[in-house]
Amino acid sequence: TAPLTRRVPAVIVLACHARDIGGESGMSLRGRGDARPGKKLNEEKLYTYGLRALTRQPRSTFQLKKALEKRAEEPRFVSRVIAQLKGLGYLDDRRFASEFASYRSRVKHYGKFRVTRELRSKGLSDEYVEKAIAEVFGDQDEGEAVRERIARKLRNVRRPYDGKTIRRLYQALLRAGYSSDIIGREVYKLSKINVEDLKLEGEASE
Repeated sequence: TAPLTRRVPAVIVLACHARDIGGESGMSLRGRGDARPGKKLNEEKLYTYGLRALTRQPRSTFQLKKALEKRAEEPRFVSRVIAQLKGLGYLDDRRFASEFASYRSRVKHYGKFRVTRELRSKGLSDEYVEKAIAEVFGDQDEGEAVRERIARKLRNVRRPYDGKTIRRLYQALLRAGYSSDIIGREVYKLSKINVEDLKLEGEASE
């Protein structure tokens, strides 16, 4: 079968780049006409399926490959479609890593440790993960980021803060991907509570 060479309407390309890079929507394309659930697709329809998947939600090569493998009539179609989408610039792991990391930091306010884990879970190479993290977090003042997140978390909580509130805050900041040392320092400035003491108290009560 000859390689696909069709070009994509500009509106589809713009939609692809405008989608929310940080979403977690699935690969389902029900109602699109050519990809009924469970139906195996020939190479041309698999290409359309892959392109529409990227239009709905930007994805890494690893993520898209897994979805295409479930729908391809023949395994060889998957690598061809992936190559075609890469060649046309619609599938780009370097760009995806950079935009994903930026979104998770800027909009979701996650720290570099969580974003690193999320990037790796999407099958991205160490090179792209490290470059994206350096690009997004290289100049970040993590202490300031932690203070801003603390302010949002505690905006409706009355002072003085008790140990239970501070413990929950500490755990939430850890889940968000910030350094435990920086969290502890900023929490102590705010409450004069040492999080190491709180962790010991929590362990003793379990």
